[in-house]
Amino acid sequence: MFALAEDEVLSRTRGLEAELAEARSKIKQLESRIETDALLDIFNRRGFERELTRAVLQVNRYQRTAAVVFIDLDDFKSINDRFGHLAGDATLKAVAETSAMPGLRRSP
Repeated sequence: MFALAEDEVLSRTRGLEAELAEARSKIKQLESRIETDALLDIFNRRGFERELTRAVLQVNRYQRTAAVVFIDLDDFKSINDRFGHLAGDATLKAVAETSAMPGLRRSP
């Protein structure tokens, strides 16, 4: 009977370990989603702020240099107003893809 109980404990432990691994995987996916723009697959404000903080810490710690690039699409609203939101989305995607630099875009 003791051996059976030990087998049950081992089986339950394996099951719980598998559930934990699945939960960790889901958490990682959710964390990625909350920091990524769904349309453009680039950092949203939250992801940008996290990465900026990380970069500043690295610059200070390792005496490196860094740059921040800001892109402003002048009169972008007129694209949405004149051609519709699908055209606006396509414009944003084209700008994001064209200006993507290492570290800016998320890996799939």
